[in-house]
Amino acid sequence: MPVPESPDDHHSSFLHGIWTGHAFHLFRIGATDAEVPASIQSAMGELTTDGLLASVGEVSSLELWLPTTDATSWNRQSVPTLAFGPADAIDLLTGFEDAGSLSDSLRYWAAIARFLVQSLARQQFAPNIMEVAENAYEGRWHVLSGSADELKNLEATLAAMPPVCRSVATGDRATMDPVHLIDSFLTETADAVIRRSLSRDDFFDDIHDRARTEGLWELAWLSSLLGKDRRIQCHSDEIAPIAPLINTWISKLTQEAEETPDVLRFRLVEPAEDASAEVWRLAIDLIDAEDRLVDVAAVLSDRGDRPSLLGRRYGNRRAQLVAELNRAGALFPPLTRFARRPSPDGLDLTNDEVYGFLRENAPMLITEGFSLDLPDWARNATRQLGLQLHLKPISGGAGTSDLSLGRFGLGALLEFDWRMALGDDRLTLEEFEEIAKQKSSLVKLRGQWISFDQEAATRALEFMRKEAKGKITLLAALRLVGGAEETAAGLPVIGISGADWLDQFLRDTPNSEVEELPQPAGFKGTLRPYQLRGMAWLAFLHRLGIGACLADDMGLGKTIQLISLLLIERERDREAAPTDVPYESAVGPTLLFAPMSVVGNWQREMERFAPTIRVLVHHGPQRLSGDAFIEATKQHDVIITTYGLAHRCEKDFKRIQWYRIAMDEAQKIKNPIAAQTVALRNLNADHRIALTGTPVENHLSELWSIMEVLNPGLLGTASSFRTKFAVPVEKLGDQQRADQLRRMIRPFLLRRLKSDPTVACDLPEKMEMRVFCNLTTEQAAIYERTVNALMNEVDLATGIRRRGMILATLTKLKQICNHPAHFLKNDGPLDGRSGKCERLIEMLEEVLEEGDAALVFTQYREMGNLLERLMAKRLGVQVPFLHGGTTMKKRNEMIDAFQDPANPQRIFLLSLKAGGFGLNLTKANHVFHFDRWWNPAVEDQATDRVHRIGQTRRVQVHKFVCIGTVEDRIDKLLTEKSALADRIVGSGDEWLTGMSSRDLRDYLTLTDDAVVES
Repeated sequence: MPVPESPDDHHSSFLHGIWTGHAFHLFRIGATDAEVPASIQSAMGELTTDGLLASVGEVSSLELWLPTTDATSWNRQSVPTLAFGPADAIDLLTGFEDAGSLSDSLRYWAAIARFLVQSLARQQFAPNIMEVAENAYEGRWHVLSGSADELKNLEATLAAMPPVCRSVATGDRATMDPVHLIDSFLTETADAVIRRSLSRDDFFDDIHDRARTEGLWELAWLSSLLGKDRRIQCHSDEIAPIAPLINTWISKLTQEAEETPDVLRFRLVEPAEDASAEVWRLAIDLIDAEDRLVDVAAVLSDRGDRPSLLGRRYGNRRAQLVAELNRAGALFPPLTRFARRPSPDGLDLTNDEVYGFLRENAPMLITEGFSLDLPDWARNATRQLGLQLHLKPISGGAGTSDLSLGRFGLGALLEFDWRMALGDDRLTLEEFEEIAKQKSSLVKLRGQWISFDQEAATRALEFMRKEAKGKITLLAALRLVGGAEETAAGLPVIGISGADWLDQFLRDTPNSEVEELPQPAGFKGTLRPYQLRGMAWLAFLHRLGIGACLADDMGLGKTIQLISLLLIERERDREAAPTDVPYESAVGPTLLFAPMSVVGNWQREMERFAPTIRVLVHHGPQRLSGDAFIEATKQHDVIITTYGLAHRCEKDFKRIQWYRIAMDEAQKIKNPIAAQTVALRNLNADHRIALTGTPVENHLSELWSIMEVLNPGLLGTASSFRTKFAVPVEKLGDQQRADQLRRMIRPFLLRRLKSDPTVACDLPEKMEMRVFCNLTTEQAAIYERTVNALMNEVDLATGIRRRGMILATLTKLKQICNHPAHFLKNDGPLDGRSGKCERLIEMLEEVLEEGDAALVFTQYREMGNLLERLMAKRLGVQVPFLHGGTTMKKRNEMIDAFQDPANPQRIFLLSLKAGGFGLNLTKANHVFHFDRWWNPAVEDQATDRVHRIGQTRRVQVHKFVCIGTVEDRIDKLLTEKSALADRIVGSGDEWLTGMSSRDLRDYLTLTDDAVVES
């Protein structure tokens, strides 16, 4: 029984309120039927702002438990009431003027009503589907949870509910539980208020008509949400599969933020050894926040006895479990059987269901965050059933029982035979035939379960009987194993075998099994261990006649690894030459392509580390051509030229059978249809080497282009590569295809990072920090005008015009962040107008005071000119500025002067593109990125002009960012990008130009902290 209230609360002058689940009743203690209209309506007129509300109520009555006058016992009494529907109840309770004159019960419900109105005003509501009877569904509106504090406060009101609110004497006691009363009040009133608001729009009349005529469940659901009839008027078979998904969505929206959810884990249990039938079990475990196992069946049978809200318990274990099972059931449908009929032992599965689960559903469940406990054999991807391609030389003489390490190239013709394998274990044909006979996708072999496609296994068996042996080129074999070509076998090709060198060739990186080579005697310096291994790896692939991509991180000495290779080849050739005849080198000339900006650097590095190498620079108007060029190449070991001449001098270059073609900064050939790339593919060479710190900058097509120059045909045609790898990896995020491609190119690409343990010890520490700057008042005013001008026009623009407008404005905003004079293109004063410039000058003053040296990078030549003027005035030093228009002679003079220890010059200004790669500027130990570029790899390249082999001091990298501007957003974008050599990212501007106008304004608009205080 409820506890009696205080006598004052039952005084006849007080109105009381009570919610019965579907209506709100007003009553007065001791009132008679005849007094209802007069006394209650009169009292309402005094308490509310709308005296007409009383006329909305309907005369009714309730059976209540009320205390006797001495409060010692209870009487069951019939009390006349005035009843209000859910929407009118909200109007009533929110319309009371003087809370002090209300009874406890009315104050209580008025507080709940205000909470509801505030939630609706914040648009914290969503549509739902409720199953009200078997195969009968209704559309309902539900209030969503607010903050965790709001929910806690609301649930705290349960204990404060006045007893009179629970005094209805009829019906089930559970219906008078405070939890049920608040739940039903919020659910019914919210639904009614929202429906009443929507019904005022004539547009929805058309929805009801279409729902009746078209019969679509979406329209039927929408219609049920708009009118008085909540029923969803469509076939139950259409709505039944949708309802759990909608409920799952709503559960996610209403989950309490601070609640630590239980973890749902699926555990695959193998059939017992002595079982008469192979019955698998998917055990379903629930693990709480303290890592304890919870009884799943018990949780599912629990209907809830703790505070809940809106028809579902926030933090209710059962609601969470059902929602998670529904979510998992969408990925693995048999789980819906368990949700309907929970079993303590989990879910029984057939062989076929287990095979499908492991092949398709388990990866999706893991991706969606579910925990899976699988047997070791199911987790071990290397234990898959597949084909192994075994290679051997074509029979024909003694000593040919194994492949020899000779220079035969990827086009060498070899004999092959297919072998069945289970991971690393070879299977006999008899074992495989036995597997195929079982007609099951899961079989036990050698005491272990294996899973495979039975239909594919049958095709593979036929393939083995017909085409088990034959002849194939090494290139075709590698393409088969890498997945660039398909077989008719039906099973995956999981490996290749042959001689020891072939196994060695297919490994990740060179190791002790690659023939160790000493440092060349003619090398003037000391090669680090990893550089010696890199030289040996290049020599190893050269002996095989296979192109190599040396993709070491920037600054790790790719240049000297190639130089040392050139030296060791000539030294070994001379040692092997007969002494009784004049020496004639078998090592021909190498044609080295490089960007124009680093040609001089290559020439100097050759002179420094390998003075015996004869170098010819083929560049400029005085370069040789025709027969003169041919004769000159015979007198030199290395011809250094530029990418720009690959096409223009193609005729001369093609007249020579080059010993090697080398390509520095090989990302310059990332465009496969560019004239210089096509020309390079047409040149004749015994061997090709690409040097690049960024084998992939933006798209996988760049990697294809580099590999096509090195080893034509390895990755297939451009169109097939796009279909098999580029689209699945870049667009669909296919990790399996990404892993397959990585394995395929692994033998041809060597990449060591500065973070590798064997490398890190050779480099000093690098510290990266962001320098946050404010705009000046002038900058902020120009910035805001520019954004407003864009937004006034962008709404009317579409397609490429809209994209162009946004990109042009982006450039303007970045220029404004640099300096107003950069944007305005004027020669006005520079001091005090740019927060970024002022901070740069302050930091450079500190650099000079400490005796350090710095590089300053900007992506704009115009800004470089302004900085050059500003530094000369404020720092009192002349700062050289290297940019795209600097001649090669002047460039080399600048670099030599800066690197000269005796030169007092300690600041070097460079444009990002012209000075961002190929240079060795280790005199500096500070790097300033004045403005930011889209691709973090470009900035890394610039930084590594300083943080590279030869640097002995700690390197400090300062990246300037204007707070609250588009630069701030770009900075966040760059920090989220993965290393491009490992994962692919889209082009730099797509994230911005594809935004809606509203998002674009939010992204570009200045924040409150953008402007410096004056």
